[in-house]
Amino acid sequence: MIFYLHIPKTGGQTLATRLSSAFPPTRVNIMREEFIFPDGKQTLEQFAQTMDFVEGHVTGPVLRELDALQLLVTIRNPVDQIVSAYGHILREPLNNLHRAAKDLPYDAFFDAFADNFRNFQSQCLIFSLFAKSWEEEMNSSKSELIANLIPAIKRLEWLVPTEAIDEFTVLWEVQTRRIISEPSIKLNIGQPIATDSSIRDYLKSRPGLYDIDLVLWNLAREWFSQYREKVLRHDKEFAVENATCAFVSGDCGIWLTRGWHPPIVRTDGVAEWWAGPTRISEVRIRRKRQNASLGFEIVCLLGFRVEDIAFTKADGQKVSTHVDALAPDCIRITVELAQFEYEDRLLIQVPRILSGFETSKTDRNTTKRSFATQNWKLTDQSGSSHLEDDRTSDSGNVVIALQNAKTNARPGVAAVAREDGLPPSA
Repeated sequence: MIFYLHIPKTGGQTLATRLSSAFPPTRVNIMREEFIFPDGKQTLEQFAQTMDFVEGHVTGPVLRELDALQLLVTIRNPVDQIVSAYGHILREPLNNLHRAAKDLPYDAFFDAFADNFRNFQSQCLIFSLFAKSWEEEMNSSKSELIANLIPAIKRLEWLVPTEAIDEFTVLWEVQTRRIISEPSIKLNIGQPIATDSSIRDYLKSRPGLYDIDLVLWNLAREWFSQYREKVLRHDKEFAVENATCAFVSGDCGIWLTRGWHPPIVRTDGVAEWWAGPTRISEVRIRRKRQNASLGFEIVCLLGFRVEDIAFTKADGQKVSTHVDALAPDCIRITVELAQFEYEDRLLIQVPRILSGFETSKTDRNTTKRSFATQNWKLTDQSGSSHLEDDRTSDSGNVVIALQNAKTNARPGVAAVAREDGLPPSA
């Protein structure tokens, strides 16, 4: 079940109505419940048995230990969120703070009731997942917010900045393969108040009211940028034989996606992929059960040894890797795939990347690269000699600095670096 943790004044009614329209009406509960610990936790557990999508405000650690829920949160620019909340208080006579907001100047109001606004969004998120200690309650310190911010974010399935709700609606349809019947509906849009600009200027002078919220909002923006790329690239990565495809066999393949330069076809007809310009390069894999390993050849290294390369899964877990020195200037790397899903990612990290300026006295190329590869394959055979146990002199000596001008001309062999670290002379 998807649970939309609705933080007030973050676009919640609009997004809840849109996403809920992708599910049967009898399996949806929105804008009706407020989940207050401890009873709210039991109510939500019951909903999880019969509902597909539920939205609501939360008070207390209702979501603690409810790990099966897919959690969605929207986070708003904290200044905008405070201004919107203040406007809502002014418009609602039944609100407890309405009379104070109406009678006091806004600066006096925020001085008197700062605790009602201080890092409100972070508190809503974090203390729905973690219990607030009595020290936090009495001292209003930020230590628990800071300590639990990242763990709370890791618990989320979707972390959406409010300004991206329209785009998220479309991407969510693509990701989930569901059809939203009301993709453009907008609800509860507050009208600006006359003093909006003055209040904004005042709030900008009081960043202590929302400093953690500002961090959270920027993390939401970063998360959404990565989410957008992931959703838009997913179908393409595994559906086409394009320039990123280093190997394909039927439905299986290897795609060198992020952290790789476009391939170069050398004069010997072999395609060569250089890692860079980042230290981490991503390899996307689609395989069958019988594909026991992934293999490729390294024909050029810039300023480090093969044993300096780290191979991990996307979650940071190290993977079993083997090396075979095929020649003084060619190394075969084999990655065991037993730890990988049938569609998965391999990350390759190197200690440094270098440009032509850094590897040659004459090369003026600023392109940053680390190592060159060729002959990527998925095979049913696993590697033979383990990287950590077989660091032979042949493989260790392939510390190479290739002149960029020769890349297209060379017949598939690399130039071994001189002792001074510069490429060999022509």
